[in-house]
Amino acid sequence: MEKFFYRVKQNETVSILSKKFNCPQTILIKENNLKCELSEGDIVLIERHEDLYMIEPKDNLQNISEKLNENSEYLLEKNKTPYFFYGEMITK
Repeated sequence: MEKFFYRVKQNETVSILSKKFNCPQTILIKENNLKCELSEGDIVLIERHEDLYMIEPKDNLQNISEKLNENSEYLLEKNKTPYFFYGEMITK
């Protein structure tokens, strides 16, 4: 895990930063005590999690397994779920 400060650019949202830095939205919101959307120039603490992967729109178990070079059964067992959903962060 890596922590650093980041200055928000125009039109960046919590969702965009979450995807950009591989940081769960919930952690980004909690660590920065966010009560509303971000504004250009805001400084936020980013907690990058290299061991996480965010499910993308057209992902399925097979292509996630290939991307991460892991066995699909291992990924399901490690994440304790039979399903993955778009936007969800899973452990690699």
